[in-house]
Amino acid sequence: FYTTYHPVLDAAGKVIGVLFIGIPTAELHAEARQTLIGMIGALLAIVIVLGALAAVVVRRAVKPLVAATASLERVAAGDLDTPIATSTRSDEIGDLMRALMVLRDNARQAKAAEADRLAEAEARADRGRRLEAAIVNYE
Repeated sequence: FYTTYHPVLDAAGKVIGVLFIGIPTAELHAEARQTLIGMIGALLAIVIVLGALAAVVVRRAVKPLVAATASLERVAAGDLDTPIATSTRSDEIGDLMRALMVLRDNARQAKAAEADRLAEAEARADRGRRLEAAIVNYE
């Protein structure tokens, strides 16, 4: 038995008796074990629910980042026609996707401007060659 004693006092504070409570140890251990098993079960359930919730949150955050990374790698490799998923998200991931679209569009414009500049330089060089040929013919 696990026991406890508590004095019983009268109005004057004088001990007039003793309150004794005894609990058989087997019952106490069984109840403690049952409580422990219940707490472990509840803890496991909480861990499973939180783990599933964390997996959903991580998947929701990582999936667009993986797509953005793949698009960025293709743009960096020179593929300026790569599709970029438009995002209506108002968080940092949406900002990243919109910035990636601006980067791709600016790279397209720079490439077009460079092609125009090269074509103009080639036209000037061709004009110079024709002028040189005309001068040689004239002489």
